[in-house]
Amino acid sequence: MQCPKNQILMKNLTLIKYITYMLIVAFAFATLAVTFVVLFSQSFRFLALVVNNSATAFVFFTMLAVSSIIFLPIIMPLGIGAAVGFVYNKMSESSELIIMRACGMANRQIILPALIMAALVAVLGWTMTLWVSPMASRVLSSMRYETQNNLLALVARPGTFNDVGNDITFFINKKGQAGSLQGILIHDARNSNKLVTIMADSGNITKKNNEPQMTIFNGRQQEFDKRTGYMSELVFDQYVFDIQSLARERSARTKQSKELSVFDLLNKDFDASSVKGGKDRMRAELHSRFATPFLSFSYTLIILASILVGSFNRRGMIYRILIGAVSIVVVQAVFMTAEALVLRDSLYLWLLYAAAVLPAVFCFFLIQSETYFKRKA
Repeated sequence: MQCPKNQILMKNLTLIKYITYMLIVAFAFATLAVTFVVLFSQSFRFLALVVNNSATAFVFFTMLAVSSIIFLPIIMPLGIGAAVGFVYNKMSESSELIIMRACGMANRQIILPALIMAALVAVLGWTMTLWVSPMASRVLSSMRYETQNNLLALVARPGTFNDVGNDITFFINKKGQAGSLQGILIHDARNSNKLVTIMADSGNITKKNNEPQMTIFNGRQQEFDKRTGYMSELVFDQYVFDIQSLARERSARTKQSKELSVFDLLNKDFDASSVKGGKDRMRAELHSRFATPFLSFSYTLIILASILVGSFNRRGMIYRILIGAVSIVVVQAVFMTAEALVLRDSLYLWLLYAAAVLPAVFCFFLIQSETYFKRKA
């Protein structure tokens, strides 16, 4: 006596929910694990930036949090690939896949939960690459720029000659108590015809009307006129040096293509000269954002093909999973190479999308070719 169709459907739905739940848990764990590894590698760079520019711990942890958002679209396809490999290998070792096939489930039914998860990850990936990651990139780039160009930290860095732009150099011998500065030298070459050098015994940095200013004591100012060859000297007890004027003179930050919104990248009238790399970089960035989420399908189906295609091996699937992992590395390498080639010539756009999509198509048809492998099972 055969089971009613609705009863078979309910059993299939139960299995799909069961597999999907395991995939969600495994995906969350794998994504978090890879994210922490990436953040650990990035933390040294951010820590050096924060320490060298006297920034706060809040800035450091904010940079780490924002950078994790930027890397998520790249990490998530790897996370779903790892999750599928873990879950389906576990089901293979516990003979659950054999039982599913014995109950009449075809490969297309067995892989359905993985494809659903891959689709969800891909949609989340497009959301990240098209909207969220560009905003995070703008925040991170702005924070890095402000940290590197923090004039208060820069001019008060003791024991080194610190350049502010191309025209002003600060030197502070050491910091005294309560943040006071000792042994101050300022060389101002903003006026190429009149070079100004200021030397002082001490000073401090304060804020007035929420704007920084440096007050220096017991010093002298030497001014050399190149046109006349005459040098004048002024001795002073107290002198206020306008630091805020330096901030106003700083050049604008050059944008990177990863900071631009998808609308800016699609806008043909957008000023590409304000972006590092120009039109070529913008074109490569736009297509990379569209192509990257497709890797979720490719990595998922590569792992599924390595586990499901072929006869069952009681000694485990370690070699098949290893082949799948190596295949993912190769696909990722080809994809990254295609991104670099698109920068040179738009003719390589086909390679970018081929690297992202073709492995998924090939592995899907490989899994669907069940007849030959069923005979061997």
